[in-house]
Amino acid sequence: MCPGSFEVAATKAARLGHNRPVIENGVCRDEWEDLAGTQTGFFDSTVLLIGVRRTDGRLDALVVNYGCHPVTLGPKNL
Repeated sequence: MCPGSFEVAATKAARLGHNRPVIENGVCRDEWEDLAGTQTGFFDSTVLLIGVRRTDGRLDALVVNYGCHPVTLGPKNL
């Protein structure tokens, strides 16, 4: 054990994912890419970070939290 302090930060990663269900004419389909940003609905792009910084300024540990569903890699990823 050695001295250090916790650091907390949050940022947005809006291009990392998107809300993929799209409803058109009462029919729901999935869009795997939304380059134009047209999908509506709730999407939380928040990335939370918690780190431990030592007294010498070195970042000793980092925890990253980002909520996503496994389909974020696309339909060809098996």
